[in-house]
Amino acid sequence: MLTAQFSALTTLFSLCAWFIGHQASHCAAYQSGNAELSHPVAFIMGLETFLGAIFLAWFAYMDGIAHADGLLALSFVFRLALVKLESAVGLTRKAWAISLSGIFAIPALLIGLVMLVLHPILN
Repeated sequence: MLTAQFSALTTLFSLCAWFIGHQASHCAAYQSGNAELSHPVAFIMGLETFLGAIFLAWFAYMDGIAHADGLLALSFVFRLALVKLESAVGLTRKAWAISLSGIFAIPALLIGLVMLVLHPILN
């Protein structure tokens, strides 16, 4: 059953995964020498790519593997819609801006996710 709590978790995790996808792409390009980033920025972006997986593991511990699987599956579908919207709006030409803004957005989204798990929305 899709509750307000699970919908909010799915939306926030999808946004987080969208930013992480961009950052992971730029980190891979940086490692192969195809992108120029400062070392501290590349380190932060590389570190943030693991935070989504860490949250998902913690969420599975807190709410069960079935809920974590559902969150991952629905977030994947929602993220595909975000990618489609991104290309329709023309943000693909500004992928570096998405990656850099993710440095600030990912921690904020993860704090929101943790707060939603610890303090659920009452229906």
